[in-house]
This record gives sequence, C-alpha cells and structure tokens, in this order.
Amino acid sequence: MYRNILVAVDGSEHSVRALKQAEQLARALDSRLILVHAFATADIAGHSDHSSLLAGRRAKGQEVLDAARATLEDAARVEQEVLSADPDAEAILAAAKTHRADLVVMGSRGLGTLKGLLLGSVSQKVSHLASCPVLLVR
Repeated sequence: MYRNILVAVDGSEHSVRALKQAEQLARALDSRLILVHAFATADIAGHSDHSSLLAGRRAKGQEVLDAARATLEDAARVEQEVLSADPDAEAILAAAKTHRADLVVMGSRGLGTLKGLLLGSVSQKVSHLASCPVLLVR
C-alpha cells in the first residue's frame, strides 16, 4: 500500500511527532522512509557570501536530518536528503515525485515565521498539491 513514505523534517515538535507516526507506519507496512529537510534560499540570493551561506544552511539541514534519524528505532530502510528550493513546499512536492512517495507525512505546523496559523503554510500547500495522500500530524 505505502511502500515509500516521505517525511518532511524541520526539527520542530510537530515534525518530531510526524516522524514518530511515519516510523510506526513504515514498520507496520514494511515501508521505506525518506526523510527530507527543505530550506529556503531566496533571502541569500545575490548576497556577496552566497556560497558560504548556502553551505551553512545545507550543513544545518543535514544536522536536522541526522538528529531525526538518530531518534528512529530502526534506520536500516531510511534515506535522507537536504533540499533547497523556494518555496519549501515546492521542494517537498518535487521530492515526493522523485522518490515515488506513496504517502507524505509532515507536522501540521513547522518552524515557519508566520505565527498563529492553525495549519502551516507549507503543510497546507503540500496537502493541496501533492499527487499522493498526505498525513498531517498535530
């Protein structure tokens, strides 16, 4: 049913809960987990230190993924990828297609800058535009 489960991870409490839910599903269904972390680059485009800032964000994204993977009970069937795109939702949608995800799991809110929304803008966009089911974890 769900052979490839993609999980968007940003280090927030919501994404940790989403990861745990995805891990339970993957274990029950003998599925592969694909952990992705997306970061925006629009604010550093044209910056004089662009390549250094990009490398720093990529390294931070890898740290987030490594920390997430370390919480998993069985990381044998886990892949991970740091994504850079604007906006973040587009990167997650593209990764879902690239990895042939049967299900996308993500927190209902993340570390975005908009506060007070019931549903995060990235999760809302992914849930509306994904070509596969999306599970939003509160």
